[in-house]
Amino acid sequence: MKLDRGHTHINSIGGITCPELEDDVLMKSKLVVDSRKAALEEAPDIIRAIKNGTISPDDVYAELGELIIGRKPERINSREITVFRTVGIAAEDATTAKAIYELANKNNVGTNLTL
Repeated sequence: MKLDRGHTHINSIGGITCPELEDDVLMKSKLVVDSRKAALEEAPDIIRAIKNGTISPDDVYAELGELIIGRKPERINSREITVFRTVGIAAEDATTAKAIYELANKNNVGTNLTL
């Protein structure tokens, strides 16, 4: 993948069965993950890049939550390449499900089921 040195962002939301990103992409990017622990244990592209010596665990810039609460700045300038690599965590699923449920209730759509 040839990266443009500006205004480039990649969302890598695939599974954990095969790498999606090349080592050089990870090396050139500000890498954000949903969970450091999960990414370092489950993201095959990050694991491979670390084993190859292309990046280190310290090259994971931030967890998404750190950006959301302002603990770390997001993009500092338009020339940065940013990558969000997610392996999927339960908190993301639960938050999304809750938002959808509340929106459905607000708009009186859907069917309530008793289980």
